[in-house]
Amino acid sequence: MHILAKAAGGEVDEYYDVLEAFFAEGADGSGIVMTFQRQLSAEEPWKGDVSTDDYFNNSYCITLGSEATIYGGLEQVSFQDSQGCFYFSGHAAAELGTGRQLVVDFAVSEKLLQRFQRFLRQAVTWGVPSQIPQLNNLAVESPIADDLDTQPNEPDEGIKAPNLRDGHLKLTFVSQEELDRDEGGGSPPDAVAVSSEPSPEDIAYLSNLTPFPQKICHRLRGLGWIDTDICSFLIEFENKREHIRAELRANGQSEIDIQKLEELCETDMADFSHLRRSGGNRALEQYQSELYLLHENKRQRKFMLNEE
Repeated sequence: MHILAKAAGGEVDEYYDVLEAFFAEGADGSGIVMTFQRQLSAEEPWKGDVSTDDYFNNSYCITLGSEATIYGGLEQVSFQDSQGCFYFSGHAAAELGTGRQLVVDFAVSEKLLQRFQRFLRQAVTWGVPSQIPQLNNLAVESPIADDLDTQPNEPDEGIKAPNLRDGHLKLTFVSQEELDRDEGGGSPPDAVAVSSEPSPEDIAYLSNLTPFPQKICHRLRGLGWIDTDICSFLIEFENKREHIRAELRANGQSEIDIQKLEELCETDMADFSHLRRSGGNRALEQYQSELYLLHENKRQRKFMLNEE
C-alpha cells in the first residue's frame, strides 16, 4: 500500500494522558489517518513481564481512523528523506487492512516530519519488548520535555483524527477571559470552531446511529444544533464511553455485563435543555457543551467502574 500524507505531527495530551504521533492523507484529516499512541504517565522504561502476551496497557497502540485499534504489531520503520516505510506483523496488517508494508510519502514541512519521527520513536519504543520495532533513519531521539519546549506558539499545522476507540477527537476549552470578551457579540474566539455544513462523512455517521445516540441526536436537533456539531458531540461522547469499556474489559468484565451497565447509565442522563443553541454567544454554547460531556463522563465512570 502506498499513500501521500499531507498532515503529520506529534503531541502530548495531558488530559487523555497520551503521547502520540500521527499522519493523514488529507491536510484536513480526511482519507487514511494513522496514529501511534502510548500512555504518557507510564513508567519508562517499561517494567512489566517480558513474556507477557497481554498488550493492553503494556504496549503502544496503533489506530486507523475510526476503523481499527491494535496494540503492538509494528515490526519496522525506515525513512529515506521524506518517505517512510512501515512494516506490520501479519495480525496487525489484517486488522488495519494496510498489508504488511505501508509506504508513506510525507508532503509536510521538515519541522513537522521531524516532530512526527521523534514522537513516533517515543511512542513505539515503550512496552512489551517483543513489540518494539526496528527504527531506521528517524530524527535524533530527544526527551519528551525537549519536544514540548520546542512546540511553536502559532496554531498547530497538524490535524486531529476522529476515532471511536481511543479518544483522538477532543474539544478545546475556552478560557473565562475569552468568554467575557465574547459577551458583547461579534465573531467567536479563534479557539472555537465555527459550524459548517455537514461533510459526507458526518452525514454517513449520523445515518447509521444506534437507537440511543439517535435519541440524543433528535434531542439536540430540537435544541437548535446543526448536524456538524451533533456529529462532533456524539463522537466525543462515544470516545469517552469506549475508554470506560476498555477499562472494564481489562478488569475482566464480560461484554454482556458491560452492555447492562451502559443501559443503566442511559436511563439516567442529565437533561439537555441548558444546551439550547441561540446563536448569540457561540463560545459560551461550546463551553457549556464541553462541560456537559465532562460531567457525563465522570458520572458514567463513577457508576460503571464503581469509583468513589
